[in-house]
Amino acid sequence: MLFKQLTQANANMNFLISLVMVIGTVISCANKVQAQWVSSNGPFGGAITALMPVGPLLYAGTQSGGVWLSSNNGVAWTKITSGVKHITGFAVRGTTLFAATDKGVFFTDDQGATWHYAYAPQPGNVLSITIVDSIVIVGTGNQGMFWSTDHGSVWSWTQSKIESKRIRAMAFNSRTLFAATYDGVFVSSDSGRNWKSHVPASPRYHEVTALSFMDSTIFVASSKGVFRINSSDEQWTDTDGELAHQDVRSLFVSGIHIFAGTTDGVRVSTDHGLHWMSAGKGMPSDSYVSAFALNDSYLFVGCSDGNVYRSGNNGTSWDRANSGLANTQVNVIAGLANVVYAGTDGAGVFRSVDHGYTWTSVNVNAWDNTILALEITDAVLFAGTYVGGIYKSTDAGRTWKNVNTGITNRTVTDFVIHRNEAYASTYKGVFKSSDDGETWSEVSNGLTNTTVSVLAADNNALFAGTSTGIFRSTNSGKNWTLSNKGLPLNAGVHAFLVTESGVFAASWRGMYYSSNGGTSWSGVYSGLANGGFYSLSAHGGTLFAGSTTIGMLQSITNGNFWTPLSENLGDGASITTIAVIGSNLYAGVKGIGVVRRPLDDLITSVPELTTQGASSTFSEAPSLYSFPNPFTDHTTIEFTLQHPEFVSINIFNIAGEKITTLLSEHREVGPHSVQFDVRGLAGGTYYVQLQCGGGVHTYSPLVVR
Repeated sequence: MLFKQLTQANANMNFLISLVMVIGTVISCANKVQAQWVSSNGPFGGAITALMPVGPLLYAGTQSGGVWLSSNNGVAWTKITSGVKHITGFAVRGTTLFAATDKGVFFTDDQGATWHYAYAPQPGNVLSITIVDSIVIVGTGNQGMFWSTDHGSVWSWTQSKIESKRIRAMAFNSRTLFAATYDGVFVSSDSGRNWKSHVPASPRYHEVTALSFMDSTIFVASSKGVFRINSSDEQWTDTDGELAHQDVRSLFVSGIHIFAGTTDGVRVSTDHGLHWMSAGKGMPSDSYVSAFALNDSYLFVGCSDGNVYRSGNNGTSWDRANSGLANTQVNVIAGLANVVYAGTDGAGVFRSVDHGYTWTSVNVNAWDNTILALEITDAVLFAGTYVGGIYKSTDAGRTWKNVNTGITNRTVTDFVIHRNEAYASTYKGVFKSSDDGETWSEVSNGLTNTTVSVLAADNNALFAGTSTGIFRSTNSGKNWTLSNKGLPLNAGVHAFLVTESGVFAASWRGMYYSSNGGTSWSGVYSGLANGGFYSLSAHGGTLFAGSTTIGMLQSITNGNFWTPLSENLGDGASITTIAVIGSNLYAGVKGIGVVRRPLDDLITSVPELTTQGASSTFSEAPSLYSFPNPFTDHTTIEFTLQHPEFVSINIFNIAGEKITTLLSEHREVGPHSVQFDVRGLAGGTYYVQLQCGGGVHTYSPLVVR
C-alpha cells in the first residue's frame, strides 16, 4: 500500500499553543491576506497555434494559454477562456466559433464569454476542424474523422479509407473537401462522409501539414517543402529555391501572394508557387510560423516560438502585435534589486525595471529562444538555453556573448555560484568556470546520472538534482556521491532551497528536507499524487513552494505547515517558477505569464513559540502516515511506536479548534492505526496532533475535499 507521509513538527513544539499563535498572526494580518496576485503585464507572446477572424474580431488559439481576443487588429489582446486550453484549430459557422483542442471540441456563441463542450464519440486529440455546408467536421490524431450536423450534439464516424489516419489539416474547394494526413492527401465529394486517396498519388513519406488553394491549383505543405498540382496535371510538382526541402507548417493565399510558414520564418511566392523568397523585415528569421489569418487589410502570423506579427503590405514589413497576450510559459525568473528577468519557453529573455509593469525583450540569440536557466551576479548575467548552451551579458542583457568553451552539451538547465566559481548543469553532467564563465571544465566524476536538472550550494557542499535523486559534492565538484537516504526511488528533483536551518528539495514525488547538509532527508510534504513541486523560494522565515498541480503554497513554520497562496490564480494553477526579488514575490504561471505579489501582503514571520514537554527531534518523533490524503469521507492514520506509551491523537481545524479525539489510551511497541471519519465535517484543512512520551508532535495537514 502507498502512503502519504505527514511531516513532523519542529522539536519541542506544543501544537495548540503554536497553532493559536499562528492563527493569531493570520487574524492580525487579515487585510494583508485578502490581497491577491497581480498580472505583471507580460511577458508577451508564446506558442500561437491558430488564428481566426470573425467580422471585426480576431481570435488567437494558444498551446497552453487558451483563447485570446483582439477587437483592434492585434493592438491589444484579452484572454477569454480559463478551462479551454491546447487549441489546435478554429472554425466558424455564423456567429459561432468552434475550437479544436486535445480534449475535444468546444464552441462559443457570445465571443468567448461562455464555452460549451461539443461531445464527440472519441473525444480528445482533435488536430483539425472545418465547416462545410453547416456540417462540422473534425480530424483526430488517431481515430480518423467525425462529422456533426447539429452543432456538435451528435457525431458520426467516417469509416472510409481515412478511419485510422492522423488528420493534420482540411480545406474545401469547389464542392470537394481535402484532408492532409501523414500518408498524403485524401479527397471527399460528399462533405466528408466518404474518402479516397488523391489520384494521382499525393506526396507520400512526408508529413503533410497544411492545404491551400489558388484557383484550380492545390498547394500542400509538408516536412519536405511545398508541393502543387493543377486539376489538369497528372503528378505533383515540387517547389524550387527557398522552399526546397524546408519544413513547412502552414499555408495562406491572398490574391496573387502565397505565404508559407516554415520553421525559419515566412516565405512568399507571387508566381503561382514557382519561386519563393523570404518575407520582409521586422520578423526574426528563426520564427516558427504555425498560423495565418487575414483581418481587414492586415495579414497576421502566429508563431510557436512566441509572437504574433502583422503586415499591412503583403509581407514586405512586419510589426509585433502581442500587447496583452501574456501566454508565454516562463521557465525561470531571476533578478537583482528591482530589475527582473524572465526566461521563457520559445520567446527568449525579457527584462523589467518597473516591477513587471512593462517588459523589454533582451533575447540572447535570434534562433535559440528557449531559456532554461538564469543566474545574476553583481557584474554578469548568465543564460542557459535549450540548444545553444551558455550566453553571458555584462550590460544587463543589452548584448550577449556565447561562452561554450569546454561545454560538451548545449542543454543548460541551471547555474549556481559556489566559492566564487560558477557551476552549470547540463544533460551531460556539471561544468565549472573560474573566469566568469569564459571557459568551462567538466566536473562530473561520480555522477551516475549525468542528466542534471538543478544545482544548489551551501557553505560546505554542492547539490545536483536528477531524475534518480540527489548527488552531493564537498570538494568543489571533483567528486560526487549519491545522497538519497530518506528519498523515495526515482525522486526526480527539480529545485533546491538552502536556508539557515537546512536544505529543501522539491520533487515530483513531494518535498524533502535535510538538517545535516544533505546526508539524509525527511519528507516535508511527500507522496503528492499526479505531479509535484517544481520551484522553491524564501523570504526571511517564510518558505514558498510552487506546484504544477496545486498552485502556490506558503509555510511560516520551516515546512511543517503549508497553506495555499493561489487565491485568484485559478484551481490547479501550474506554477513553473518562483522568485523573491526586491519587495515582491514573482511567479511564472503556465498560460498566464508572470504574476507578482508584494511581500508586505504576506505573513512572513511567526512569534517565538513556548515549548512544552520532553525533548523531541524529527528522527525521534513517531512516524505517522495517512492514506488516502486528500480524501472525501475517511482516511486511515497509521503510526509506529518505539516504546510502550500512552498515546493521544487529536484533530484540529485551521482555526486551532479541537474537532475530535481519535485515540486516548495505552499502546504497545509497533505499528498502530486509527480511522478518521469526516462525514459531516466541512471540506478544508485539518491538523493531526500526537501526544506520547511527554512530547507533543504535530504533522502537516489532512485535506478534506
